[in-house]
Amino acid sequence: MFSDSLIKETEIKYKIITAESFDSVSELIQTIYSELLNEYPDKTVECLYEILKNNHLVTGPSFEKFKKTYTQTFSAESLRYLVQVIDPLDRTNTTLIKVELILSRKINSKLFVSGKEDNTRVNGIYTRLNQVIEDAPSKNGWVNSVYFDIFVQLLAVISITGLSIYTAQKYENNIGAQYGQIYLFAIIFLLLSNSWTFISRGLFHVRSIHYPKVDILKKPRVPVLFTSLIFVFGGCVTWSINYLLTVLFVTPA
Repeated sequence: MFSDSLIKETEIKYKIITAESFDSVSELIQTIYSELLNEYPDKTVECLYEILKNNHLVTGPSFEKFKKTYTQTFSAESLRYLVQVIDPLDRTNTTLIKVELILSRKINSKLFVSGKEDNTRVNGIYTRLNQVIEDAPSKNGWVNSVYFDIFVQLLAVISITGLSIYTAQKYENNIGAQYGQIYLFAIIFLLLSNSWTFISRGLFHVRSIHYPKVDILKKPRVPVLFTSLIFVFGGCVTWSINYLLTVLFVTPA
């Protein structure tokens, strides 16, 4: 995209953009815009603000309108800041410096800084913006990690196995066929396993809505919903483990 240019880019994850973080980021973007205006008086320096809220996109150079939309509820689906320096005499509209910051609950959030002329300037802008993002509260990292997914799947297998064995033993007398308990266990296990496939999709969808990699809120939310689900799930797993241990290691009198 940029020939002979320095590009600094990083993905932003596990951050909560609070009202304080919003003010810090916005103030720094305005400062960077002012600095570039003074540094490139003979170039075109543009600053664009975008906010997506309730599926309604507000975009333009007006920071006042941008902030007013945000402060209605101190939340948004996504925020985008764009500052760029363009050479008006260049017919190819070469971008000398581009600064783009995307903070979104739905798509990948990123910080992108590129420049053709001044590498020191690019590094400086990137470092300052990255520091402001790093200062934002960190949360939701463990909920969105692959280790959490593996942990949940492991607990689900334990719960399904325990419930299948319990049900098969409880109702084996209702099955007249030989090896009825084994058949009943296999049927229940398959039914529960297939049901879990769809249930897990729903749970992970709830996670993506309530605990995205980047959230935009006035203040960090208390994870009541997800904590309640984990508590209920944990109770099922505890019962399953206890029952499995009883079946495996306790010999009937």
